[in-house]
Amino acid sequence: MDSRRPTSRPPRVPLSSGTVRLADAASESVCHARAPVLDLVESNGIRTPGILLFYAYRRWERLTFREAIEELRSQLSLQVVYVLGEPPEGWEGETGLIDPGVLSRHLPSDRRNLHYFICGPEAMTQAVERALYGLGVPLRQMHTELFDMA
Repeated sequence: MDSRRPTSRPPRVPLSSGTVRLADAASESVCHARAPVLDLVESNGIRTPGILLFYAYRRWERLTFREAIEELRSQLSLQVVYVLGEPPEGWEGETGLIDPGVLSRHLPSDRRNLHYFICGPEAMTQAVERALYGLGVPLRQMHTELFDMA
């Protein structure tokens, strides 16, 4: 058996209902999501010292919640890493998918001690879970919510 692959799935946490609170989970948290994580950031960001949000989308001009994220970023201790599948000309940010390379470039060295809130379609959340696990993050530190793009 490959010891680098998760043997069980991280818990599915109803993030949008507010049952998991960033401030209760860790002093610093890493998020990847859309609306559920925005709800968490808005309701907890002021009490949370640092939040790192990885936000993957195909095109910048169609990126949902961009204005809300930028407003929160200006008000809170929120760092955003945008990852674009089809970046515009001159884009200097991350491209492709949220993979081990992207995560390694932005996560702090104490990444094993942080909690991760992942939200998205199943294929994407599984890929992010595998990437985090491959970087040494324990499954118990990952909290995932799925949504269907259809």
